[in-house]
Amino acid sequence: MHYFDGILYVLALPGHVACIDLEKMCSNVIELPEDMKQDASLGNSGGFLHCSINDANELRIWVLKGMKWALKNRVSVSGILKWNGDCRDMSSADFLHHGQFNFLAFHPKEDVVYLWAMGKLMSYDLCKKRFGLVCELGTEKERVQVIQIWLFPYSDNISNCLA
Repeated sequence: MHYFDGILYVLALPGHVACIDLEKMCSNVIELPEDMKQDASLGNSGGFLHCSINDANELRIWVLKGMKWALKNRVSVSGILKWNGDCRDMSSADFLHHGQFNFLAFHPKEDVVYLWAMGKLMSYDLCKKRFGLVCELGTEKERVQVIQIWLFPYSDNISNCLA
């Protein structure tokens, strides 16, 4: 779920985004560029809505321009494994399935995304195609989970859109 530019965007399985305009109290649905197989996230960056979809092989970053999705970047999970020396012996499927890799967020202004890999907060510059270590939380923090809870008033428009 993501709020951007007056609209609440909600991921709806298997491959849609419900768009709820909270001022006009109307809604519509946008088809995602691909079905969500594993994990997907929404966020805004540079004034556009973005969607990340990751599976065992790669992280794909899509940008919504108008009503069309355009593939902005692909990040190989094996590339993350190679960059992060702690993960060299792990297969990309094991890496993802054991919760050792997660997409976290889009930078709101820069072409940068933030990733979690083996207890490390990493940045990835989409233009320069370069990883960076933001901070290392250490092995005792590897199982840290971020939980978000969203509350908003009930509306018939929301229930109709999500049904």
